[in-house]
Amino acid sequence: MQISLVLTTYNGTKYLKTQLDSIRLQTLQPDEVLIFDDLSTDDTAILIRDYINHYQLKHWTFKINRQNQGFKANFTQALFASSGDIVFLCDQDDYWHHDKVEQMVAIMKEKPFILTLASDFELINDSGDLLEIKDVRSNYGMLDFQADAGDLIQVNYQDLLMKNFAQGCTMAVRRQVIEALKHNLYPELEHDWSLALISSLKNGCYFYCKPLIQYRIHSTNTIGLASMTQSTEKRVNQRFAQVSLELYRVNFALQYAPSKYCYDLASREDYYVERLNVIEHRNIFKLIKVYFNSRYRSFSNLRSLLGDALAIIKI
Repeated sequence: MQISLVLTTYNGTKYLKTQLDSIRLQTLQPDEVLIFDDLSTDDTAILIRDYINHYQLKHWTFKINRQNQGFKANFTQALFASSGDIVFLCDQDDYWHHDKVEQMVAIMKEKPFILTLASDFELINDSGDLLEIKDVRSNYGMLDFQADAGDLIQVNYQDLLMKNFAQGCTMAVRRQVIEALKHNLYPELEHDWSLALISSLKNGCYFYCKPLIQYRIHSTNTIGLASMTQSTEKRVNQRFAQVSLELYRVNFALQYAPSKYCYDLASREDYYVERLNVIEHRNIFKLIKVYFNSRYRSFSNLRSLLGDALAIIKI
C-alpha cells in the first residue's frame, strides 16, 4: 500500500519549518510527499528547497505554480497529482503528532470500508501553546454530538450536506475517492468537503476521536456574525447565497448518490429551490407553507425557518 502526503503552501515561512519537521519525523513515512506552492511572494520556496536538499528527501517533490491558483484549486491539483492508495491532506502551519500517519493507516488497513478518515485535533496559538476551549460537542463543534476518546464514528451524508465534519488537514482519503472527484468537480465546494461527501454516500466517512495534529489559530483569525442592523436587502442577499450553497452541495451529492439515496436528495433539491424562491420574493406566508410541507419535514427545522424569516422581514 502506497502512501502520499499532499501539502500546499503560500507565503508560509513563519510556521512552515515546524510542519515540515513533523512530517519528516513521522514513525511511518509516506512514499511520496508533494508540495505545491501557489506562487509565494516571500521566501517559502527557498525554505522548502533548502529543507529538501539539507535532509536529502528523495521522495519529496516541490512544484511552484506559474500563476496563482487560489487555495482550493491549488489543493485540488495537488491531490490529482498524487499516486498513493491513501492520501493525507496537510496545511502549511500546523504540527502533526509523530505517529499520525502510522495510526491512521493502521485503521484504514484494518477497516477497508473506510474511504475518508479524519482525526480530532488540538488547538494551538501563534506561539504553539495549547488552547483550552470547552465545547460539549466533539471536534470543536464540527460534530453535533460528544464522542468518547478513541471512538470511531461513521458520519452520514445528511449531516455533511449542512456542514463539514472535520478540518481537511486531519483527513486521509483513499485513491478511489480522489479518482471519483475528477469526474464531477464542483469548483465552489471545498476539496475536503467534496471528498467527505463522496465517501459518506458510500457509507465510508469516519471520524476518529483522538487528536493527531495541533491546528494553529492565527492572531488574524476572526469570527463574524451577521447583524440585524444590516439592511433588508443585504440580509436577503446573504441568505440567498447561503441557501444557494446548500443547494449546490445537494446537486453535487446527486452526482455520486446510489439509488437508495436519490429520492431523499431529490426532495432536498426541490426544498432548496422553493426556499430560494421564497427568499427572493420575500413571501413570509409561502415560507411557512414550505416548512410545513410533509415531504420536507425530515430536513426542515425551526432554526432554518427563523433564519429565513429574519432575513426577509423588514426591520
